[in-house]
Amino acid sequence: MKNPSRLQRISRWGMLAVPMVLGLALIASSWLNHFNATHLVDDLTRGQAEGFARDIREVSRPEQGPPRSNQLESSLASGRAWGLRYVAVLNPHGGLISEAGESALPASQPLPKPEQLQYVGQRVRWLVPPPPMPGPPPGSLGSPAGLARPFPPPPPFPPGPFEMGPGGPPPPPVGSADHDGPPRGHSMLIEFEPLPARALIERSERTVLLNIMAAIVLMVVAVFLWRLYARAQEAESHLARQKHLAVLGEMSAVLAHEIRNPLTAVKGHAQLIAERVRDDELQNRWATLMVDHVMRLERLVNQLLDFSRTREVLRKPVCPATLLDEAGCELDRDRIDLDVTSAPATWDLDPERMNQVFVNVLQNALQASPKSQQVDAVVSEEKGQLVVTVRDRGEGIPPEEVHRIFEPFHTKRVRGTGLGLTVAKRIVELHGGDIEASNHPEGGAVFRITLPKG
Repeated sequence: MKNPSRLQRISRWGMLAVPMVLGLALIASSWLNHFNATHLVDDLTRGQAEGFARDIREVSRPEQGPPRSNQLESSLASGRAWGLRYVAVLNPHGGLISEAGESALPASQPLPKPEQLQYVGQRVRWLVPPPPMPGPPPGSLGSPAGLARPFPPPPPFPPGPFEMGPGGPPPPPVGSADHDGPPRGHSMLIEFEPLPARALIERSERTVLLNIMAAIVLMVVAVFLWRLYARAQEAESHLARQKHLAVLGEMSAVLAHEIRNPLTAVKGHAQLIAERVRDDELQNRWATLMVDHVMRLERLVNQLLDFSRTREVLRKPVCPATLLDEAGCELDRDRIDLDVTSAPATWDLDPERMNQVFVNVLQNALQASPKSQQVDAVVSEEKGQLVVTVRDRGEGIPPEEVHRIFEPFHTKRVRGTGLGLTVAKRIVELHGGDIEASNHPEGGAVFRITLPKG
């Protein structure tokens, strides 16, 4: 079975990951649809151009010649609502025959290739090639049956004004044969605004924008709910820990009171025995060892009483630098490097209980550091708060124990009780402050005590 705390972490991060993935999927889907819509623009515009060309050709018939300007005006009027802006009929040499509307480009502008979209600003130009010429009738020169007939002799060239002179023959009329081949029909130039394609792109862009906004709202709400859920879990965990500590405190108080009285009697008798066997080296050593163990039990009982004590702090103005120096003198002052250059002159504290905090923290630092290394202690005032920092020269705090170092009975030492830092944290919190533990970048652990003004 998985660890409940691990399941809680998985469920908490799952609440955040699922909406994030859904939001990203929504954005990706809308962007893919927009990408596909942009690739349909040319096909949609080409279909619109072919529709305009078909409607204009229906105005006239090939045997009636190219459409006239009034016919083009009629086609332009009917297609204006769909984006048609200009129509021109061109002869085989690109010359203008008739037109309707206003072109976006001057007449000197090169024409686009046949059936190729040319984008000019908000318009599209489309050159419609001439329609295919009908095949020759049966029996003519171009038909298989006509090849079997004898080739008729050409008529004599009529004299007169059509004779070739210095200027050469007149240009062939529109629709007649020229030197390049058979007669060719007229072509059309169409200019229009791709309104359906533009509407498609605008709808696609609006959809992408709305989906992005929806995804952002979804992600923001997910983060907000995730933070609420995380805070609720932290509050629940803190409440459970407080209940657990309250039960431990009550149990510790009962045990400490029950043990303290007989322990005091045992201590007195052990000390009396040690005095009586002072001259006997072996018995004195045993008696002294018994007294040491009894005193160790007495310290444990006192720590249990401190752990269960919940009385309010009694503040009064004291010198925090002096208080920390006295705590160091109770331990090993020579190994403590005290910096009080930025310390305030006085601060409202409970001197008895804060002395206990400083002793526990300094003792923990001295025990963690090698005998030849110093312990740094700094007292200063930062942003209206009293800050006491204690750094050791030990191996530091393992990452998995940073959040457990202040838990009761949590210790790595054989003779430790695991209550010193717990008691220190409780006293600091009764002062309205906080104590944090971290690792120093250059090695060792750092305990930072922050106390507000009383």
